[in-house]
Amino acid sequence: MKKIVLMCIALVLALGSMGVGYSLWSDSLYIEGIIETGEVDWEFYNLYSVPGQPVLKPVGTQDDHGIDPGWTKDVGSTTCDFFDTDGDGDYDLMELTILNAYPFYRNHVSTWVHCNGTVPIIIVGAWISFDGAPEVWAPSGQWVTNASNSLRVNFGDNYGDQLHFCDSRDISLAFEVLQPAQQNHQYSFSIRYTAVQYNEYVPGMYVPGP
Repeated sequence: MKKIVLMCIALVLALGSMGVGYSLWSDSLYIEGIIETGEVDWEFYNLYSVPGQPVLKPVGTQDDHGIDPGWTKDVGSTTCDFFDTDGDGDYDLMELTILNAYPFYRNHVSTWVHCNGTVPIIIVGAWISFDGAPEVWAPSGQWVTNASNSLRVNFGDNYGDQLHFCDSRDISLAFEVLQPAQQNHQYSFSIRYTAVQYNEYVPGMYVPGP
């Protein structure tokens, strides 16, 4: 018996000296995945743009067509212009300039917003800058007034509509010049909307920072 044990030990030592080892056979299966993310994006839009052609600059449709809204005189006027602030080819900022206005001159402006991202979006509010001042949050359905209490703006209740790729919606705003407005002064304000992916929207949600 001792001879057998000694022979086994000798055999193990011999195999070890020859570089022969013992191991558990195994194999691994590797899986490689590619995840391509989508894009949340929107733009001010011109409905008369033609697919495949250069996009026409957006326009703002106004109640004031030469005659002040609700009156018979052509006194005040409003101009709308659109800008691409981040150089991505989308118009993301609208600027309105109010000319020859007076206390209680008011106007209503409509614009088309177009979803050009691959992820459905919901617009949750707008940022507004009065005369180049820091932007303030403008919730839907609430008046937002500038620092001098001379101009206020109200956005409609279009927030909450879901926009899929290539969908467009008419979103409007109203503004009013107030009694403290100065004479011979030009007032302007700019707006840009904020949108979130559709499954992150909560009715009445608040966006705390630009």
